[in-house]
Order: sequence, then structure tokens, then C-alpha cells
Amino acid sequence: MSVEIYHGNHRAVGDALAGERVRAATRSTTSQYLLAGYTCTPLVKFPIADLKAGAKVRGTTIGEFGAGNRVLDMIVHTTGAARNFCSRRTTAAA
Repeated sequence: MSVEIYHGNHRAVGDALAGERVRAATRSTTSQYLLAGYTCTPLVKFPIADLKAGAKVRGTTIGEFGAGNRVLDMIVHTTGAARNFCSRRTTAAA
């Protein structure tokens, strides 16, 4: 499987597997997703149904934490009908 993401800091699409730091699974009303946080700061979602052997999958960037920051961990929780996501991340020194 080939997995690609857009790296905002590099302004380029590239291989996503090398820089993955953390992941969590979540779902919408119709689909299941894998959320992944990367060393170079993006938070990306991938449709789980697309993650198959031999597939070329490009993730959708849903968050960008800025240069020098990275996701350390994350959780997905449900409150009533809402699905929420929380993350802990580093903060780059100014």
C-alpha cells in the first residue's frame, strides 16, 4: 500500500508512512476513518475502506499545527450524538 499526505510545511505531497507518530480510529455516520498525526505537523484522515493491499491512498489534511510542533497523542470520544477529538501536542519555542 502507498500512503501519501500533503505536507504543509514542505508545500508538497509525499510518503506518509515514515513520519507517522500517533493514530486513532473514528467514524462519521457513513464511514470509518483512521486519524494520523505526523512528525512534520499535519493531522490527516484516511478512509479505512481505502486502506487495502496494493492501494494508493492519499489522506486528507484536517489540521496543521505549524513548524516545530507535533502530535504526541490523541483520543476520540462521544458526547451525546457528537464525536469529539482531543490531542496533546508539542509547542515550538518562539
